[in-house]
Amino acid sequence: MESARARYPARLVALLSELQAREEARFVETHPRSRELSEQARASLFEGVPMHWMRKWPGGFPVFVRDAKGARFVDVDGIEYVDFCLGDTGAMTGHAPDATLKAVIDQSAKGITLMLPSEDALWVSAELTRRFGVSSWQFALTATDANRFTLRLARHLTKRRGVHAFILDTVVASKSGRQVLGAQLVAVAVAAAEARAAGCEWLHADFDDDLCAFYFDACGFSATNAGLIAL
Repeated sequence: MESARARYPARLVALLSELQAREEARFVETHPRSRELSEQARASLFEGVPMHWMRKWPGGFPVFVRDAKGARFVDVDGIEYVDFCLGDTGAMTGHAPDATLKAVIDQSAKGITLMLPSEDALWVSAELTRRFGVSSWQFALTATDANRFTLRLARHLTKRRGVHAFILDTVVASKSGRQVLGAQLVAVAVAAAEARAAGCEWLHADFDDDLCAFYFDACGFSATNAGLIAL
């Protein structure tokens, strides 16, 4: 049976475009404070957001959060939402759970981050052993730490010294790259520093052709022939 889309493609596209435009206009109307903050943020934040992917949310600007509790949050315009993201797993037990909140407040008064162990580390590692049956633990508190652990363990187990790091540029439009060259240079420099700290010896970059000038001329990358194989 011929589908409605096949029979009426132009009409369907027009209706969807009209619906999207109507919803986007409604979003702007109901989120004036978020829009105001988004415009202000462009003075000091690239694309007006702390992390570039926040620009990918539907609407012309992201919703700015006022506070969150449990599985819900309220934005700066007073609208309440059910949060299905939960901090990309960082808040899987809910936002601001009372027990965690109390523990964080208590620990903050005694210091939050040190480059030395405390007695709490013994209790936590013993509890992890009890729960999961693994006898020895290390704590990776950031993604950088986790990557560093993985690379060093791989080098230790394989006895191979050469480790390569990769940059995959899939989010920066060429026009944006030219407009904010300084910011992009900083991003590449940070990636190089992190790769170097993790013990990598080479940094590769995968990018579209229109970014060649940026990576080759501004950043100092050399052109190479490369091959990939799916394992």
